Amino acid sequence: MASFRTMDAFVERCTYSDYSLIFHYLIKPAQTFSKGISSLRHNELKYIDFPEKLGPFTEDDIETLGTALAHNRRCVVLCVNGTGIGDDGVKIMMDALARNQTLLAINLGHSNLKLPGLRHISERLQRDNPLEWLFLINNHIRDDGAQILSEMLANNSQLVEIGLSYNRIADAGAISLSNGLKNNCCLRFLHLEQNIIGDEGAAAIADMLKVNRTLTHLMLSFNKIGNPGACAIADALKLNDTLFLLLLSQNQIGDEGAEALAEMLRVNETLAILTSYNNPMSDEACLGLFNVLTDNSSLL
Repeated sequence: MASFRTMDAFVERCTYSDYSLIFHYLIKPAQTFSKGISSLRHNELKYIDFPEKLGPFTEDDIETLGTALAHNRRCVVLCVNGTGIGDDGVKIMMDALARNQTLLAINLGHSNLKLPGLRHISERLQRDNPLEWLFLINNHIRDDGAQILSEMLANNSQLVEIGLSYNRIADAGAISLSNGLKNNCCLRFLHLEQNIIGDEGAAAIADMLKVNRTLTHLMLSFNKIGNPGACAIADALKLNDTLFLLLLSQNQIGDEGAEALAEMLRVNETLAILTSYNNPMSDEACLGLFNVLTDNSSLL
């Protein structure tokens, strides 16, 4: 992690992987629920983490949290990861965001969210709101939830990064998200690792990459993308001049996909980071891809 003079400067530059450092090393978790709430009520801290050990939150806890958040004018990063706030809790928090104009990042991972909770999030984030980072890792999103979030992505003008890993999103969900991102002009980081996206979903993502000019980081590792999906993405990246990072490790990409990626790298001058390890490629295909990687001056 880079060194920054202030925590504020770090937050301005951070991405999801950095946020894990914020929550685990830079922010001291609230020792008790009441102390965390007190910090919110009295505008004492900018970065507040309610650790999993304080959960599961009761109905009264969530009401108290929502009230404190609605009146807070200082907190910019809030983590309730693993506290099990559920759909009703998310509604209370989204209602609070209607009055809160300072919160930039919220971590709702492991929150037992289902479709009603995702609808609350989608409806709130289609309205004016400063939220830039939203992490929904390991919930119950699946394809139906992805459809709900796609509506938000098509109409949101603020969100920079969204984490959707570990959510059993398959091809239909990837298609929905891709459709939403065709009209999105702000999202730069999309985390879809550890889902079940296959070739049909990858083809939809490829179509999105042909028209989207904002997305810079696309994480697709640990999915089910094979040669057709890899070829579609490679063809799209011959036209795309925005994507900086693409993670395709631990998929089902063979020699045909490796050759398509190598061909793409010969003409793409923007992509700087590409990972493809733990795919069923032959030694010859891996060597060919490696040679292009080392010859491409844009790659880090």
